[in-house]
Amino acid sequence: MVARGLTTPSRQLWPVPLVASLTAGTALVPVAAAAEQVDPRPNVILISADDMRADDILVMDNLRSLLTEQGTTFTDSFASYPVCGPSRASLVTGQYAHNSGVLANTPPLGGHQALDSSSTLATWLDDAGYQTTFLGKYVNGFGTVRPHTVPPG
Repeated sequence: MVARGLTTPSRQLWPVPLVASLTAGTALVPVAAAAEQVDPRPNVILISADDMRADDILVMDNLRSLLTEQGTTFTDSFASYPVCGPSRASLVTGQYAHNSGVLANTPPLGGHQALDSSSTLATWLDDAGYQTTFLGKYVNGFGTVRPHTVPPG
């Protein structure tokens, strides 16, 4: 699946499809497979950034050299519910906020307590045999009650 509005030049050889995210500033970015890699499955890195201004990219040298200067552009961005918690929940579940149950940033209608983490992008990748790692904010409030909790997958 290729994200609408995402363009990459034909000279760029990325062996994996790109998937559009539901949160502005978020995309799945392919990682070129090493020549000696035997596993045919693609490597995928999910980079999520929020609360960014449009000109923040001017100081992000790696992002510019690895994506924008190679011709990658994101011309369209859509958020079904542009609030941090619901958008993050939509990103990890593939569901609209009213289906994921995360309707706000804090309980009772939001935060990690409202999210069923048993079926997410991470658990699907884990079930498919991928090694997964997560760094950064998962869903609002996650890790505050039990600081060293790891989401499933």
